[in-house]
Amino acid sequence: MFGFGNSKDGSAKLAALDRSQAIIEFETDGKIVTANQNFLDALGYSLGEIQGKHHSMFVEPKERDGVEYRRFWDDLRAGKFQQAEYKRIGKGGKEIWIQATTIRC
Repeated sequence: MFGFGNSKDGSAKLAALDRSQAIIEFETDGKIVTANQNFLDALGYSLGEIQGKHHSMFVEPKERDGVEYRRFWDDLRAGKFQQAEYKRIGKGGKEIWIQATTIRC
């Protein structure tokens, strides 16, 4: 485990995560703020296509309209750590399974 802080070492660790992981950042209401290139490549989008849109664009309608999806966002807003495997929908309807860790920063 490591901290990031403002140190040179912390910056290097953040850069390593950015190179090795698919990362997306949301507002607490689910709107997409930004995503790194790994995420964009995995789902087939450019940043301009997703920025400002809601996370639900990656979720099938049945899941989006379900109780569990609402609970996911309620728990995230409450600061609860979440880790699970999720089915997501990429550009053109491509089905993608991801192992994700979700935290509120």
